[in-house]
This record gives sequence, C-alpha cells and structure tokens, in this order.
Amino acid sequence: MNEYTDVLQRSALFKNVTEQEIKTFLACAKAKVKKYRKNEIIMLHGNTIDSIGVILEGTVHAIKEDYWGNKNIMGVIKESDIVGEVFAIQQVPLGNTVVAKTDVTILNISIKMILNPCAKSCSFHNEIIINLISILAGKTSTINSKLEHVTKRSMKDKVLSYLSSVSTQKNSRTFEIPFNRTELSEYLCVDRAALSKELSKLQKEGLISYKKNVFTLK
Repeated sequence: MNEYTDVLQRSALFKNVTEQEIKTFLACAKAKVKKYRKNEIIMLHGNTIDSIGVILEGTVHAIKEDYWGNKNIMGVIKESDIVGEVFAIQQVPLGNTVVAKTDVTILNISIKMILNPCAKSCSFHNEIIINLISILAGKTSTINSKLEHVTKRSMKDKVLSYLSSVSTQKNSRTFEIPFNRTELSEYLCVDRAALSKELSKLQKEGLISYKKNVFTLK
C-alpha cells in the first residue's frame, strides 16, 4: 500500500487527512487492493455492491448500454478518483457498467466502514465522510454538465458545448480531451461518422483546430 501513498493523498476522499491517518483508516476498514486487465468488467450493470473503489492506477469508463448494444459513456474515472459510491450508499442495482479502459488497480473500501465510525470515533473519520458528501455533489454537477451537452439540438452545438466546458475546466484554449472519436461519439450520443464530419466542418469554419485528442478553440 505504501507505493500508492501519493495517489491516496491526492484523492478527494482523503482531503485534509494525513498520511498516517489514511493508513490507520485503511487498516481499520480492511481495505483490499484488486487489479483488472484492460477491457475487463469491474462493476456490472444490475449487480449490487457494498464497497467503493479508489483508482490507484489506470482509467475506467462508466458505460450505459441499451438492449441493442448502443453504448453511452457516462463518465471517465481516473487515478485518485472514486467509483461506485452512489450505488454502494443507496444499495440499489448498478445503473451502468464500469469497464477498465487500461490496466487498472483499485482499492476497495466497505461503504459501511466509511459511514459508520468505529468505537474509537477518530476525528479524521468525520473528515472522510464530509469528503464523500462533497464528491457526491461534484458527481451531480458532472452529470448535469453532460445533460447540458447532449440535450443541445444540433450536433454542432453538442460538440462546441462539450469543448467549451473542457476549455473552461482547464483554463486554456488548447487542451486534450480524454476520448478518442468513438468514445466521444458515445459520450455525446451521436453517430461516429457524423461526428468526424462535423469536427472537420468546424475546423474549416475556423471555430476549432485539432490533432487527434488535442483541440484548440479559435
């Protein structure tokens, strides 16, 4: 676990919690590390879970898939982020499938151990609970942002809405997005070929320029 100390300290779940306090908490919670290979399913739609995962290495995608196999990327979860918290807290079946985008290492922590402090009532445990609430609020904001993009009427508006939001987040006109073309089409709920055509059109119009996943707003 010592090799992941830096990652854990960067995690929003352990904000304002010291290294030693993190180690104490994880030992008390009997947290376990598990590894997954690229494209392996980590959490399956319809299943229930009793723990949340902290991404120690790699990237995962939260994907919603309909009856016909059409995929919609709901979110990208990266190193130091957490996954599964909403469904673990509510104890309801998973509303999406979580898949390893790369080889992934995850720290699993029982949600009961987070929400129910032990008899020692360590002060830092309350800090972790507050952090979890803050993360939930942030996830709600992220979902609202996605809805803002995909509910735009035209593909042009969807693309520009998304790129504008990433630019704002990174405070730069030039930035890298976390999706390839197929993934971006799944995230925006549009046809891949039509998306590529629209990106080319926007570049010709002088609104954007791009090379692979790096974009610049003009």
